[in-house]
Amino acid sequence: MLAVALLFATLLDPGRPYAVAQQRAACPSTPVDAIAAPDRTCPAIEITGHIDETGVGLEPAFNVLAAPSQFTPSSKWMALANQVPPAALARLDGYADGKQLFEFAFVASGRFKLVLPLAPPLAAAMTRLTLTAGGASFELVAASPAVPVAEAIAIDDFRTLFAWNAQAFPAVRIAIDRRQEPIAIAAGSQTFQEIQLRTVAQRLVVSFSDGVHSVDRTVSVTGR
Repeated sequence: MLAVALLFATLLDPGRPYAVAQQRAACPSTPVDAIAAPDRTCPAIEITGHIDETGVGLEPAFNVLAAPSQFTPSSKWMALANQVPPAALARLDGYADGKQLFEFAFVASGRFKLVLPLAPPLAAAMTRLTLTAGGASFELVAASPAVPVAEAIAIDDFRTLFAWNAQAFPAVRIAIDRRQEPIAIAAGSQTFQEIQLRTVAQRLVVSFSDGVHSVDRTVSVTGR
């Protein structure tokens, strides 16, 4: 997986009040903003996808908190492009009701992951993401606004059945604690998509993605 990036455009409407607050907090509001303090976590969006001989694609995106060291770098893309001839120059665009929020160019070959700083008001306003590379394009559109609906039921001492409204939230990340890595990442499209988890936890921390942004909820495990 390669994902290295160079930004070529700026945000059109950054939102002054939040921009001022972000400057004080030293967190960038958009992928183009300079990073003032590398020792804090900042709001970001995590985007995964692929660019290969089969075409281009994006998977549902998630809002995350990330250290600036985790942001997709923009200074080495030329060097890596020279090292990996098959890599393609690609562009990711974020839109809100037709207005372009950002344009981000990067080089990738195969699967990639981008972690881009993005202020919460801008992330919340975003309605679609578009990936373009090699003459092909792919678009992710946010599902209709909805409230996450989920249920977790203990099957036995070690297994849990988890179900959620995947039509509104096509992907979920499930963890035991907000500070830990997910124990499961799942996708679906049914009204209530079901998966089994191997866990003894009494509560699950779930990130529900509607395609272009996500919301976190804590779900109690019934029967445990």
